[in-house]
This record gives sequence, C-alpha cells and structure tokens, in this order.
Amino acid sequence: MLTELDLPPTHQLWIAYSGGVDSTILLHAAARAFDPEQLTALHINHGLSENANTWESHCEVIATRLNLPFVVRRIYLTGRNLEAEGRRARFRVFDEVARDGDVVATAHHRDDEVESLMWQLSTGRALVGIAHWRSLAHGRLWRPLLSCKRSELLDIARKNGWSWVEDESNLDVSLTRNALRQEVLPHLRAAFPNFDSHLLQLKAPPHEVFPPEPIEAKLLRENPMRVRAWLHAFDLTPKTGAVEEIARQATARDDAQVLVRVSSNTSVRRFKGAFFVVPDEEIVEARTIKVGERHRGTFGELTWDNEGTGLTTDTEILVRTRNGGETLHLFDRTVKLSKWFYEQGVPPWERDAWPLLYIGDQLAAVPGLGVSASASKPEGWLPIWRRLDRYSR
Repeated sequence: MLTELDLPPTHQLWIAYSGGVDSTILLHAAARAFDPEQLTALHINHGLSENANTWESHCEVIATRLNLPFVVRRIYLTGRNLEAEGRRARFRVFDEVARDGDVVATAHHRDDEVESLMWQLSTGRALVGIAHWRSLAHGRLWRPLLSCKRSELLDIARKNGWSWVEDESNLDVSLTRNALRQEVLPHLRAAFPNFDSHLLQLKAPPHEVFPPEPIEAKLLRENPMRVRAWLHAFDLTPKTGAVEEIARQATARDDAQVLVRVSSNTSVRRFKGAFFVVPDEEIVEARTIKVGERHRGTFGELTWDNEGTGLTTDTEILVRTRNGGETLHLFDRTVKLSKWFYEQGVPPWERDAWPLLYIGDQLAAVPGLGVSASASKPEGWLPIWRRLDRYSR
C-alpha cells in the first residue's frame, strides 16, 4: 500500500497522526516501510476537546516507541464552521512543515471518500471524491489508504494490538459529515448492499493537475472542468453554479471586479488578469509583540532579518492593520502606503491585512517597505513580510 512512493533519501515523509485508528495504522505501516530518518509524526492539536492534550501525549508516546520524531502544531478555531475552518488550518500546517520534495500523508480511506461523494452529490457539486495526490505549497499531499475500508483497518489494528484514541466529536451529528456517517449511510447500505461501490463508480475522472496558486484568467475561459481542476488543488469543490460563474467571469475585461463564493469562508477574486483563491480575512485584533518575534496573518507571516539597520532588539511594538492614509517617513523620502501597495502589485485584499508596526502612536515600520528614519538603529532588526505563495504571484 505504501510501496508506490519512491521517496529520495533527502526528503521527508510527514505522517498526519491524530491518534485515531486510521492514522495509527498509517504510522505503523510507514515505520515498517521507510527509513526512520525520513519519517516524522505530525500531530495537530485542535484544542476543541477537553481530551486534546491527552491525545497529544498518547501520540507522542507511540511515536517515541517507534523511534520517530514527533512534531506538534496547535491551531485555534473560532467555532463558526469547525469542519471548514479546521480543514483550512490543517492545510496551512502542511504548507508550513513541508519543503520542496516532501510528502505529507493522511489516513483518509474508502469510507471517507464515500462520505465525500455523498456530500458532493447532496450539495450540487461535481462528484470528484478525494484526490489520491494533490499539491501543497512546497511538497505534495498523499492519501495512500483510499482503497481500504475502515472495517479492514480496524481488523488490522486489533490483530496487532495497537492502541488508539477515540474522538468523541465523531458522534456529533450536528456536523454534516458525522450525520452522513452515523445516520444516512447506514440506511442506504442496509437497503442497497452494493451502494458504496456503485457510488464510487460515479466518481469523475481525474482532473488536470494544477498547483495551489493564482492562475491566469484566460486559462479558465468558458472551461468549467478546468475551473474545477484548479480549485481542486486548494481542496475546494464548490457548487456547479459557482464554477460556471468563474468560467464566465474569465471572459470579462481585465479590470472587472470579480468575487465568487466557493465555500463558506473562501472566494475567488480577480486582479490584474489572474484569479486568486482568497480566504476570508481572519479578524485579528491589534497585538503587542517584541522586535524579533514572529507574527502570523491570513496571507503571510512576519519574520525578521538582523543583518543591518532596523528596530532595536526586544522593543515592544504594536502590530495592526491600516486605517487608510498612512505614510512612512524613510531617510530619503516619504512614502504613501496606498501608492506603494499599488506600485508593488499587491492585491486589495492583502493590503487591508498587511501588518503595520507602531512604537507608541508612530508608524515605525512596514514589512517589505522599510523602517522609519526616527526608529531605525544600527544592528537592528528589519521586518519582512513573507507572503504565502498561494495568495500572491
């Protein structure tokens, strides 16, 4: 099952390890199939359950027994749409850890794909199921267990005496996929013994493969299948109407204002002849950090370079977004931010989320532009805004 992956020795295989039975089997199988130096168990702690830290500890114990590195990432969800928000946060973690050539493996199986197809059918989407492979910002995502039934995986875990955790949220039928799993599919399978295999036969052929990044609008003109393929790279399966609207808007003039909803928290927008997949901007309150401390935003991350002049180490700064009309006074000139954003080709939605750094009530620095003359010191730290590849071009 894992033998199809030819992983060069310099690249890593990250196992998305929740501690559930499916990812437990995947972790054990990978530990047997690959050099331990190429493997890392990646646990994402959602923090939603009172048992979350116990699950994290369990996963660390199992990874240690297998002599595998164990990496934890904690994510914070607002609760507005836990399914969609959690999926988006997990992919953000995958993008953060994987480097060029790396592979992130998840334990999605045949039953998961049936649930996805049912959800797609019920909500008017194309029956694309779950992709066996898809691109990440730097590496690739792999789902090697898609041909396995969950009952088969349970048998393997029991026969080997492996321990796993049970997430009580899987019983919460207010969540769409849980309702399909617990209430809808059991009735269909009882009435139609071959229901799963018949539904899987309706799965659409594989799409073209696109990287999860902006695309030239002309490539999508009146071509809904290509629109679907491009969106699938972002793990998005919007309704047919949204796909057709994007294909239609691809023929609009270059300066047309386009915004098409493709999920509860994501839109497709157009800027300078290209389409972008844009998440709703996360509402981030102004916060105080120290110079040198990283800061994560919707479209990128604040990092620092201490190779030249900049802000003094450990100075407290306020990070907030713009209100409009800001200017930054550099040594040789004064720059109006709105003009700078336009000249740099920064899309409007990123401009509103760009972090501005204040000392007191004075704008001290703009990552990517520079540090004000009054705040700049020798051997200081220069703020850098690393835009995420998928939201820029």
